[in-house]
Amino acid sequence: MILQTYKRLLQVNKNFETNITCVGHVKNQSCLYKNLYYINRTFWILTTKKLSIPLPNVRIGAMVGSYVTFNRRRFYTYTDLDEFIRINVNPIVIPHLTVHFEQLWLMNIGHALFDGLYPAYVALIRFSPRHLRPFRILLGTTGINDNHSFSDSVYNRFAGIDTMNLTLLEDMSIGKWFAFEEIIIGSGDMCQRCLQPNLQLPGGIELNGSRLFRDRMYKQHGLRPPITRHNHSAERRHPMIPLNAVFIDNKRFTTRDRIEIGAAIDEVNMYTDTHRNHTKLDWPLIYVSYVSYSQISTENNTRLHFNFAKNIDKMTMHLQLLKNIDIHITGPGTGQMYQTFLSDGSVNINLGGLVQKNSDTTTLEKYTSFMEQHMTAGTPYIRGLYYPINERPKEEAVPAELEPGDATIFVGNLYHAGGANITQDEWRETVGMFMAKGFYRQAENQYLMVPPERCKELQLSPAELRVLGYGISEPGCGFVKYKDPMESIFGIIDEETVRL
Repeated sequence: MILQTYKRLLQVNKNFETNITCVGHVKNQSCLYKNLYYINRTFWILTTKKLSIPLPNVRIGAMVGSYVTFNRRRFYTYTDLDEFIRINVNPIVIPHLTVHFEQLWLMNIGHALFDGLYPAYVALIRFSPRHLRPFRILLGTTGINDNHSFSDSVYNRFAGIDTMNLTLLEDMSIGKWFAFEEIIIGSGDMCQRCLQPNLQLPGGIELNGSRLFRDRMYKQHGLRPPITRHNHSAERRHPMIPLNAVFIDNKRFTTRDRIEIGAAIDEVNMYTDTHRNHTKLDWPLIYVSYVSYSQISTENNTRLHFNFAKNIDKMTMHLQLLKNIDIHITGPGTGQMYQTFLSDGSVNINLGGLVQKNSDTTTLEKYTSFMEQHMTAGTPYIRGLYYPINERPKEEAVPAELEPGDATIFVGNLYHAGGANITQDEWRETVGMFMAKGFYRQAENQYLMVPPERCKELQLSPAELRVLGYGISEPGCGFVKYKDPMESIFGIIDEETVRL
C-alpha cells in the first residue's frame, strides 16, 4: 500500500472537512465518509461549526454489539481546521476507496464470503458505481480465526487493492494520525445470518446483489462470468448435450447416505450412456459426479467431464467447476454457500440435515433443517429444490390410499405430498378444501359480487379484473385448472399472466 500526505485530500476531496453520506434505515445504515480521521484506535470526524451532522449508527458485523464509535471535533472556521490538519495533524493518508467490516469466522469460507464480504459489497452497491471499482478492505478479525489464508486470498482478489488488518492500523495509530480518502462503513444487517422479513438474502434481489457479487467474483479471478439467460433455463443450451449434475460432499452425509448417493449416480449415468444417440427421451440426459472440494486439484478429472487449467488458485478452480454445473446438490451448511456462483437457470438441491428438536439429548426426536433457504430465495437466477435425504421422513411417512369419494383431514403444519399417479393415460383429480379463520380472507366475496359473467358484460380491462381479484397471488394461489384465472376464465394472456 502506497501511503500519501494530506495533499492527497485536497487533490481529491478539495478540502479537509469530513463529509458523510448515509443510506438505509437508521438500524441498518451504510455510510460513505470522505476525509475520515483515525488516531489512538479511534475514528474522528472533523468539521466546522457550520456543518451540523448527527453521528451515524453503523455496524461492521453481524453481532448487535459491533457498532463503531466515532469522536467528533468541530472548529469555528475552516481556517482553524485547515491549520490544525497542516500543522498539528499532518496525517498519513490511506488513498482510494476503503471498506471496513468485521468477520468472526474467517477460517470458514462460507461465513467469510456471506457474513463478511457479501454484506460489505452490498454496502458498496448502495453507493453505485463504487461497487465496480477496486477497493481496499479494512478487516476486523476478532473471534475464532485459526487458518484463514484461503479467505484472505479470496478477499484480496475480490477487492482488487489489498486487505489491511484493523489490529495493524490500531497499533500504528498510537500517537499518529491517519486519514481515509474514502471509506464505507455499515453492513451489519446484510449478512446471510441476518434474518430478513422477506426471508431472502439481503440485497440479493432488490439491489441485484447476488448477480453483481457473483459476476465480480468471476471477473476478479480472471474468468468470464456465466452467461445471462433472460427467459428460461433451456436458453442457449443444446438439448442433446447432457446436463452436468454434481453432488458436493457434505459432513452431514452418513456412510449409508453416500452409498445411496453412489447407487443413484450410477443409475442416472447408465441411463445417459445408453441413450446418448436416442432422439426420443423419457428423461433428460444427465451426467452426475461426486465432488469433495478438499480433493479438487488442477489435474485433469475425467469424472467431472471437465479439465482445470494448470497453475490456478483454489477459488478459481471452484468457480470453474461451479460455472459448469447445471444441477448443484448438497446438504445444508458451508456446501450451500457457493450456490450464488451458479449459472443462470441452474438448480440447487438442498438435501437437508437432521437437527435435535430440543436440548434434551436423550430424546431421539429430530426434524429436517435446510438452513440456507433464504440464500436460494435471494438468488433470482437459480431455482431451489428441498429433498430430505435423511431417514426421518422415510420412517414417519404414512401412506393414505383413498377410494373415490374418500377424504382425509389434517392440520396445516403437517408435511404432506401426493403419491405417484400410476394410472395409464388418465387424469387423477383431487379436491382440496382449506379452512382458515375469517380474518385471513377478503371481506367481500368478489366472485359472487362481480361474477365472471358480469365482468364479461362490463368488458372490464385486464387491470380492472386483477383489481377485483381474478389474478394469481404469488407464489401461485388462486389458479383454476392449473391456469391463471385471467387465461382460464377470460382467455387473457399478457405479460402479467402467470404460467404455472
